[in-house]
Amino acid sequence: MQHIYTAFDFLTVTDFREGKHGGDIYPVFFPVVGLVTGLIFCLVFSVFYLFFPIDIAVIFSIFAYAIFTGAKHLDDFADYIDAFLGGRNISDRQRILDDPDAGTFAIVAIIFLLMLYFKIFSLFSSDVIFSALLLMPVISRWSVLFPVYEEVRKEKRMNKFSKYDFYIATVIVAGISSWVLGWHALVLMVVAFMLASVIFHKSEKIFEDGFYDILGFTIESNSILFLLGIYILSALF
Repeated sequence: MQHIYTAFDFLTVTDFREGKHGGDIYPVFFPVVGLVTGLIFCLVFSVFYLFFPIDIAVIFSIFAYAIFTGAKHLDDFADYIDAFLGGRNISDRQRILDDPDAGTFAIVAIIFLLMLYFKIFSLFSSDVIFSALLLMPVISRWSVLFPVYEEVRKEKRMNKFSKYDFYIATVIVAGISSWVLGWHALVLMVVAFMLASVIFHKSEKIFEDGFYDILGFTIESNSILFLLGIYILSALF
């Protein structure tokens, strides 16, 4: 259970271990955190959808997303964009990543991301929103498992986990996702896996460090990609 607690503390605003955050994070439980997160979002959407139009319910769901995750991944996304666009070389990018103040690009990135979330969700019917809210945090957090596995083989940033752990997590996530969304979810898992691998591989050359910012950026990027993928696949098929 300690591994699950630390995974929640790492990815959300919870503090099960009362501030004792060490290097004992076991990444294979990231999708579990995503599933619980998705269930909370669905509950928030359900409550507000009972009394308000769908757009209002979507806004409160996005707000719940920012609150429950502690806006950690939003902050990582903003820092990544700020460093990528504002840095001229590796040292500049690393300096921007370490700077606690938000730059212009960071502010624009957050506004852009939140507006994109709202606009995409607003295009869906209520039943699709439920599926998207449930699976988006699951698949986006699963997508980083293999890049993290590759990373921890080189540096002891988190507890190591085997490929078999990754395979088991993948089978479980694929089963839940296909049950909720059908074959569309499997296609989106493949795309998310590829995008996460590309981001981590390219970011190592761009930043040389900033592992946690890259992790958060990847989660947010795959969250948006998942929503866009649902919209495109639904329109085509």
